[in-house]
Amino acid sequence: MKHTTENAMGIPRPSLEAVAMGVGYAGKVLPGLGAVNLSLFPGQLTALVGPNGAGKSTLLRTLSGLMKPLQGNLLLDGQPSQRWKVRERARKLAVVWTAIPPIGEMRVVDLLRLGRFPHRGWIGDDPEGELKVEHAASDLGLRALLSRPLYRLSDGERQRVLIGRALVQDTPVLLLDEPTHYLDVVQRAEVFQLLANQARQRNRSLLVATHEVEWALQVADYLAVIAPEGLVVGAAENIRHSGLLERVYQSDKLHFDALSGRFLARYGRSYSGSGKNCSETELMQ
Repeated sequence: MKHTTENAMGIPRPSLEAVAMGVGYAGKVLPGLGAVNLSLFPGQLTALVGPNGAGKSTLLRTLSGLMKPLQGNLLLDGQPSQRWKVRERARKLAVVWTAIPPIGEMRVVDLLRLGRFPHRGWIGDDPEGELKVEHAASDLGLRALLSRPLYRLSDGERQRVLIGRALVQDTPVLLLDEPTHYLDVVQRAEVFQLLANQARQRNRSLLVATHEVEWALQVADYLAVIAPEGLVVGAAENIRHSGLLERVYQSDKLHFDALSGRFLARYGRSYSGSGKNCSETELMQ
């Protein structure tokens, strides 16, 4: 199902929009998140990046409605977020968190089906439900695991199931907190490509909080960088060459190379192989 959001003039409007929104705890705004301006449009994937402790997860909690903004406005489908009832909000917005919840004896297919709860009628009818489950299981390589209890899965497999549940929910907006945290390098590539396809082919608005800056630069349309001066949002290619990433991730151990879009070590031991010496930095290229 493709999702569209347009105003009365037929112009696409943000699916989710923060306007001068303050983010923090107990009335105290987090550094860099005092006046967040962020618009998530259909068909676009935005990557949220920043150092540990910068507030990525806290910003996601606020955007999802789990935490109230300290100031400013949060609009979901053009309406103030607080106006949406829980069930209505769940039809508009889905979230994938890093933490894996208690799972008991639940099977993979059972957790995937939970994603359809907001769409079920009064008698529990949901004609599209099983098809959505099948598509998500196929996209994430879960078909062979559908009958397996969740406690028998690896952390990486469970993480893919949680992503699958959000896809089954079939919402215009999808927020993900470190969705590749437990995955190996191949699975990370597959999930990032899947998320990019969800945005562009299903016309969804995706915001992915991640430490995988290099992958984000390859697949995201926009980067939202939590910097000391505030949240800086721009096209991925523009952010790459702006010098912002070098400044935000400043370290005497590594530096961001805008030409390659990679983080490289500043210093390294020398290695010898095939009669040639090379540094750690060269090995990373």
